Amino acid sequence: MKVQTKTVAWQRWAVLLAQAAITCGLTAARLDGQYAPWALAAVALGGSGIHGAAALLGAGVGGWLFFPFQAGLRHIAAATLVYSAAVCFSGSRVCRSPRFRPAACAVMPLAVHFPALIGRGFTAWALCLAASAIAALCVRLAEDRERLPWLLVWGFAVAMAPLTVDSFSPGRVVGAWLTLMTATLWDSRQAAAVGLAVGATLGLTGGRPELVAAVSLSMGGWAAAQGMRRSRRWAAALFFLAAGLAPASFDADSWDINLFETAVAATAYLCIPGRMLTVSPTVRGQRLSPAPEQNRRLGAAFRALYESFAPQPEPEESPSVVFDRAAETVCRECEKRQWCWQQHRSDTCAAFSAACPPLLARGRGMAEDFPASFTGSCVRFPVLLQAIDREAYGFLLRRQYRARMGAVRDLAAEQYARMEEVLLSEAVPAQAKTEDSCHTDMALRPKEGQTLCGDQAEIITLGGTVYLLLCDGMGSGEAAHAESALAVRLLRQFLTAGIAPLPALKTMGSAMRLRFQESGSFTTVDLLAVQQSTGQATLYKYGAAASYVKRGGSVKRIAAAGLPAALAEPREDPDITALTLGEGSVAVMVSDGVIAQGDEWLQNLLAGWDGGPVHRLTARILAEADRHGGREDDCAVLVVERKKTGAPRVRRV
Repeated sequence: MKVQTKTVAWQRWAVLLAQAAITCGLTAARLDGQYAPWALAAVALGGSGIHGAAALLGAGVGGWLFFPFQAGLRHIAAATLVYSAAVCFSGSRVCRSPRFRPAACAVMPLAVHFPALIGRGFTAWALCLAASAIAALCVRLAEDRERLPWLLVWGFAVAMAPLTVDSFSPGRVVGAWLTLMTATLWDSRQAAAVGLAVGATLGLTGGRPELVAAVSLSMGGWAAAQGMRRSRRWAAALFFLAAGLAPASFDADSWDINLFETAVAATAYLCIPGRMLTVSPTVRGQRLSPAPEQNRRLGAAFRALYESFAPQPEPEESPSVVFDRAAETVCRECEKRQWCWQQHRSDTCAAFSAACPPLLARGRGMAEDFPASFTGSCVRFPVLLQAIDREAYGFLLRRQYRARMGAVRDLAAEQYARMEEVLLSEAVPAQAKTEDSCHTDMALRPKEGQTLCGDQAEIITLGGTVYLLLCDGMGSGEAAHAESALAVRLLRQFLTAGIAPLPALKTMGSAMRLRFQESGSFTTVDLLAVQQSTGQATLYKYGAAASYVKRGGSVKRIAAAGLPAALAEPREDPDITALTLGEGSVAVMVSDGVIAQGDEWLQNLLAGWDGGPVHRLTARILAEADRHGGREDDCAVLVVERKKTGAPRVRRV
């Protein structure tokens, strides 16, 4: 345990040192040698705790290393004010506002630099305002953690801009590469805006605005985004032409160096493997809507919310608190308290320890739970026993409350985890409708004496995939029918919305667990997904009855080992079986009412089935089920047969 604690402590110190080092490096990203907006943003993002203190330390060291004396003092003062504002308003409603940290980064530098700006011209004021706006913008954009690496790259590009080798600037190369990367990931307007911002900040490092870099990178970002409609090579080529040749058209100095820097950035971009880039899909040359990007961000938000439900490592309340509180109430004014708790303390503690197990098991104490020597010597034993009963009742009530709250927390956390899985899962592609090669049929029959069937089934065809869905509600009658019908409807909506079967089942399973807490009923789920073109199939089971696959003269039985969705453990996946339905193969799904008295007869029936319309096989299975207890429960049968040709025959009974 000591080794683990020491390891965690070292990891924490390593994170703090890395945060301080990054903030120190970002201090080198200076505008006009007076302002370091990226370092101030890092201090604001650190918050009011130890991480903010580490960022403040890095900003202080950076101010001493990279700034002149007076400018360094102003920078350190601005960083200290940003951190002080976070500490002063920590935990308040003001601090929880999303505008608080950006506002602090914008106001504090102005407050510190205001005396030095008095009497200076418009350019000095504009530069200070621009630095404050950049700091606020970085904090606002960093709320999306996906953008944080790009903001760091932007800051380090500005930091490296003053470093040159024969007029060649690595900082300008990194800025051009950053613009090209954003053109790959975002649309043309966003890429142009990023190029304008990066180029403008690169031009402000020398103390006077250089608009050529801003215009060239903005044009290059827009051109690269247009080129992404075809390929990455086109994007790199158009970026090279637009950003590299733009300075020449403005008669800028050293335009040949700029052309070489742009070529280096485009080459570095092309060296990145394509699989590492999340490129937005295109259809007929048009970029699709940013819905997948929104889903990814929503999924990350739900994941963060799910992780916030992690139980805190707090020690469980000891049963000894029952006797401690009772003794404190009763024994405090007893004339024999010194005899019991000082001279014979070990005997008193042993008596309480012996009485603890039966007390917690029964919920109240009895005289025989204690040793006879203790009950005979205690002059206030009846009063003490009443106090112990009161404290035991409160202890058990608190334990039950914590257990219920833990269960509710786990269910709520599971809901957020399932939402993340649905949002981040790849949607099932809308396949073109192929030639139907599967013949399907299903039949439902209620329990004898009932008018509604507690089993519900549905056959869904989406593009080239056929889904056979069977849900069996607990019991029979109206309540079971309502539960199974709800499960079928939810799954149908998920599947038709393009959600893959596994995240759809897991999401529905978590919802069923919540319903189980209220209604006490559950539903089994059986889902078979068959690709008509290849015969590849996947069978998903949440506590469902066995299914059967006939290939030639052999029959394979597939049973589920898990529980129904409402009874399964949180985050427990359904049983999954991969199948291949060859030509002439038949798959049969049944509810437990069909095989209530065993399934050997069903396997023999399938093994001897010599083919024919699938509705005849369904009718024969139901008829044989009557002879094997099928009238005592609801019955459901689904059959799918894969053939080469032939129109589909879907029959519902």
